[in-house]
Amino acid sequence: MVSQRFAATCGMMAWLSVSAWAGIIQDPAAQIDAGSGSNPLSTLGAFSPCGDLNMGQCTGLISLYNDTGGLITSVTLNVEIDPGLSIGTINANFNCNTASLGNPFFLNCTITYTSAPGSSYGLLTISFLGVNPFVPPSSGEIDLKGLNEGIPPVPAACLPDPDLQCPSSDVGHFEFNFLDLGSLTYNGANSGWIDGSADNLFLGGTTPTFEAPLYTDAGIPEPGTSSLLAAGLLSLVLLSRRNYFSRNSRS
Repeated sequence: MVSQRFAATCGMMAWLSVSAWAGIIQDPAAQIDAGSGSNPLSTLGAFSPCGDLNMGQCTGLISLYNDTGGLITSVTLNVEIDPGLSIGTINANFNCNTASLGNPFFLNCTITYTSAPGSSYGLLTISFLGVNPFVPPSSGEIDLKGLNEGIPPVPAACLPDPDLQCPSSDVGHFEFNFLDLGSLTYNGANSGWIDGSADNLFLGGTTPTFEAPLYTDAGIPEPGTSSLLAAGLLSLVLLSRRNYFSRNSRS
C-alpha cells in the first residue's frame, strides 16, 4: 500500500539532475533518528527545519509517530533551494544519515538535486530508503529500532494520543533531526538550514520550507498469520515428498 505516491513531473527529462549517496555528516544535515515525542506523521504538512519550538526557540527536531497503521519503508523530503547549483556544491553542503551513521530504521539515504534551465529555484530531494526483511516478533510489541526494517506503526491501543495512552512506549516514534555538529548557531540550535547568511544555498538567504513528507508503507502480517503461513508451506513440502516416494514405490 502506498500512502502518498511519488509525483512524476512531465518536464523532468529537461531538468539538470545530480545525485549523491550520503557520506560523513556535514552541514546542513537531515537525519531520521529514534524519538519519543508525538506528532502524527499523516497530518504533518509543510514544515521548517527550525523544528519544534522550546521556550520560543528552534530545536532543530521534529518529533513524530507513525499513525498510518503500516510499516513505513521509505521517507522522502523535498525542499526548494537556489537554482543552478553544481554537484560539487550539493555534495559539499548537504548530507543525511545511513544505517552506518546511526539511522535506526533505514539502510540508505540519497540526495538528489534538479534545476531547470532558467528556473527560479532548484529542488533538493532527500530520500531515506532500503530496509532489511521484516521479521515478525514472536511476542510483544513490534519495536524495530536499530533493526533497519522500517518504521513500525504505533500500536492501535495507543491511539489517538500515544503520549497520554502509552507514555512509557516509544514504538513507532521517530524524529526528523536537522541539527549538526557544525559551528553555525541560530536561536540556540546548531543548524546550517536556518542560518540566514547561507544565501549561496537558500532562496533569498532565508530558512527554506520543506514540502509535506512523502512515504510508502506496507501491511504488517500478524505473528499468528506468519506461523500459519509457515505451517502451510511445510505441509505442502511434506505432501509433495510423500507423493514423490509413493510414485517411486509403485514403479
